[in-house]
Amino acid sequence: MKISRPALVEAFERQGKKMEDFSRQEMRSLVCAQCHVEYYFKKESNYLTFPWDKGFSADDMEKYYDEIEFTDWTHKLSKAPMLKAQHPDYELFMTGIHAIRGVSCSDCHMPYKSEGGVKYTDHHI
Repeated sequence: MKISRPALVEAFERQGKKMEDFSRQEMRSLVCAQCHVEYYFKKESNYLTFPWDKGFSADDMEKYYDEIEFTDWTHKLSKAPMLKAQHPDYELFMTGIHAIRGVSCSDCHMPYKSEGGVKYTDHHI
């Protein structure tokens, strides 16, 4: 398993974690986390970034966004600054019972199949 998205590596580096320190089971979820996450583009550079510096919960990410004064848009009527959650699948996973119990995303969403004597995982299930 290989991490190919720099934003994921950078998010964990900001937390003091290195990819090589994660277990194989954790990597089976981190591969999914490259895409199935909350993210934003830094306005000054348009650089993809994950808002995990304070943690994975919605409250943690809201604190992160508040500190950097980031908003995606402003509501036309109320003028309230708004955030648009992309698809925080990994964050929901990390704050739930599956991660606590050591289950990976791949355990359910990419089960092993065997075809022609070759064992592989299927991303389409």
